[in-house]
Amino acid sequence: YESMSTTVDNKEIKYRAFEYIPYVANPIDIDQQYMNIYVPEEYFNNGTVNGYTTQTAPIFMPNAVGGYMPSQAMTPKVENGKPNSVVYALSRGYVVAAPATRGRTNKASDGNFIGKAPAVIVDLQAATAYLHANDSTMPGNANRIITNGTSAGGAVSLLQGAAGNSSDFQPYLQALGAATAATNVYAVSAYAPITNLDAADMAYEWSYNGITSSNKVSMNHDDVAYSNLLNEHFPDYVNNLQLHDSVGRVLKLDKNGNGTFKNYVKEFIVAAANKAQAKGTDLSKHTYLVRDNKTGTIKDINWEAYNQFVSRSKAPGAFDSRSNDSGENNLFGTSTTDNNHFTITAALHDTTSNPEAYVQNAKVVTMMNPMNYLGSPAATNAHFYRIRYGTADSNTSVAIPLIVGTRAQNLGYKVDMATPFDVNHSGDYDLDELFNWMDNIVKNGR
Repeated sequence: YESMSTTVDNKEIKYRAFEYIPYVANPIDIDQQYMNIYVPEEYFNNGTVNGYTTQTAPIFMPNAVGGYMPSQAMTPKVENGKPNSVVYALSRGYVVAAPATRGRTNKASDGNFIGKAPAVIVDLQAATAYLHANDSTMPGNANRIITNGTSAGGAVSLLQGAAGNSSDFQPYLQALGAATAATNVYAVSAYAPITNLDAADMAYEWSYNGITSSNKVSMNHDDVAYSNLLNEHFPDYVNNLQLHDSVGRVLKLDKNGNGTFKNYVKEFIVAAANKAQAKGTDLSKHTYLVRDNKTGTIKDINWEAYNQFVSRSKAPGAFDSRSNDSGENNLFGTSTTDNNHFTITAALHDTTSNPEAYVQNAKVVTMMNPMNYLGSPAATNAHFYRIRYGTADSNTSVAIPLIVGTRAQNLGYKVDMATPFDVNHSGDYDLDELFNWMDNIVKNGR
C-alpha cells in the first residue's frame, strides 16, 4: 500500500491506498478486472471516524461505468476544492472499494469481444464476492456494502442491489475464478440510471410522443409511426406491473397513456419544483408549472409542455435502435457480433439489411434488468435504495427509475426516490445528502 493524504475544508484526510488488486483468479482482462481499496489511516491505529471502527465501517463501492463502456477504478480526487465521492467517503469514515469493469467495446488479442453483457455486472459481483470472502482480514464490514453509480453506472448499481446471489451469474463467476462467496450488497445509490432497457423504448415514447423535432432529433413519417406504436404498448406494460403508491393506490394507465401512474410521476416533479421554489430558485422559465392562485405553490404540471421543455434527445427506438446502432445494441452483442437487437419489437421493425441480428440468448437480456430480480426468491435483494433522476434529464423517461424504485418500495424495502429540479444527466451532486442517508441506514437499519 501507499500512505496518502488529501485536504478537504482545511482538514487533512490520511488514508492507505491498496491499488490494482485483481478480484478474480482468472481475469480475462487484467486491465479491467481489478479494484482500488482505500482505508482511513485511523483504522490501523484503533481509531474511529464518524463513530465507525475498522470492524464496523461501511464499504462504499462506487463504479465509474458510463454508457456501458469499459471503466477504470475510481481514485481520490479533489478538483477546484471539491472532493469526489471517494475522498468524501474517506472523510466520513467509509472504506472505499472501487472496481474497474469490462465494457461493451473490450476486445481480446484475437479480436473477439470480451465485455458484452453481462460482463459488467459479472465483474461487479466478482468484486463484491472478493470483499465478502476477505471480510475477516480487511478493514470494513462487507455486510454493509453500499454501491453507487451514474447513468449506466446507476443501472448496474441497481442491478447489484437486486441480483445478489442469483445463480444466473454463477457460471460466469466460476469461469473467472471469482471467490466463492456472497454477491449481495446492503444498499444502492443510483443517479440517472439507464436501466430496465427492454421497457425503456416504450417509456421514452410515452414521455416524448408528439415531439417530432429538437436540437438533437428530427423525425420522419416512419419515426412518428414507430413512436406511436411504442407509446401504445406502454400502458399494458405498466398495468401488468401492478404497482401501487405509498398509500396503496394502484398505478395504472388507460389506452391513451393517462391515469394514476401518470399523476404519480407528475407528483414527483411537482414536489421537486416546490422544494426548489422554497429555496429561492427562480422558476419563471418553467412555464409548464401550474400554480395555486392563492398560495403560489406548484399544484400540477402540464405534461406535454413539460416534456416539450425538457425535449427529446433520442429518436424512437431510443435504446434498441431500429438501425441496430445504439450503445445498448452494442452492449448486447456477442463475442463475435458487435451489435444486436434485444427487444422483439425493434427486431421486427429493423431498418438494416440484417434483421436477424437479435440476441439469441434471451437470458442475457434478463440478467441486465433489475426488475427481473426484485422480489425474486432466487436473489438476495438489498433493502435500501436511493434513486435520483433530474427533471431536466432526457436520457431516458423519468418513468423508468420511478418504476424500479416503486417496485422495490412495494416489496417493503426502504426507498428514497426523488427527481431533483432542473438537474440534467449527472450524479454525485449532493454528496452531503447521500452520505447522511447512508449513515442513517447503516446506524438505524437492520
